[in-house]
Amino acid sequence: SPAGNERAHDLAKRLSRVALGRIYATTKLRTQQTVAVVAEQRRLEPVLLDPGATEELVTRIRTECAGMRVLVAGHSHTVPAIVL
Repeated sequence: SPAGNERAHDLAKRLSRVALGRIYATTKLRTQQTVAVVAEQRRLEPVLLDPGATEELVTRIRTECAGMRVLVAGHSHTVPAIVL
């Protein structure tokens, strides 16, 4: 949607000075579109995971991304488990 596109560009502006090591999104198009502007600007290919793969995502962040800042586009019912 136009509003979603605007929010994706706003996200990119807000993160413009943040060093990101990796970007995660789910296999759902909406999350991929959310991170697309940031990914393009950073020349990072988002890692796509199934929306239900919350444990895998958390494990990958803890092991593969230790010390990095990562951007995660998830879903409202999975975010609490990711940030804890």
